[in-house]
Amino acid sequence: MDQLSRVLRKEWNTLRRNLQRTFRQLVFRTSQPSSLHHPELTGYRLILITLTTSFGASKAILAYQGRSAAPTTVEWVFGVIIGTTLYWLSLYEDTEANYYRIPWLFEIDYWRPVRGVLRLFILCMTFLIVAITFLVAPLVLGIVYAVDWVSVESVLKFVLTFIPISLSMGLGIGTLGAFGMFLLIPLASAIENTRIKR
Repeated sequence: MDQLSRVLRKEWNTLRRNLQRTFRQLVFRTSQPSSLHHPELTGYRLILITLTTSFGASKAILAYQGRSAAPTTVEWVFGVIIGTTLYWLSLYEDTEANYYRIPWLFEIDYWRPVRGVLRLFILCMTFLIVAITFLVAPLVLGIVYAVDWVSVESVLKFVLTFIPISLSMGLGIGTLGAFGMFLLIPLASAIENTRIKR
């Protein structure tokens, strides 16, 4: 059995390495144009994308709020001042003289750091959404059941069904689920007692 697992592990690792190597050669090391290749994301292009997006979003928000003069002012500032400055700055992109060159703005490709930041942002947002869903949903639904004057046993059963689910997620949320259960049981009892007294 050990030999079989060793052989399977070795074959799997070899296959994985070969696939990774092939993928790297196809995507990153070819000089042929591919759908995965992109133009360089230089500092100038980052500034242009960021300013255009932020001014467009701020204009849309101001227009949505019903303001009439503010979106026009934002459009004027972006169209005249920022647009002229960016056009003037872009004249230095194709210059041949060394003392006019700005390599950090026009020559360095910032795609990898930007991609890393975007991946980190998406990962953090996904983790927050999953954590909030599995932490808050059982507590809120348990309180809803308690407010509807369901018995303590049904609230306990409801909360206990979420603990294995959260433990199976591997996020360590089961501890908070158990803590939430100890909060919900007295709450459900108190609500049920007030209902009986009426």
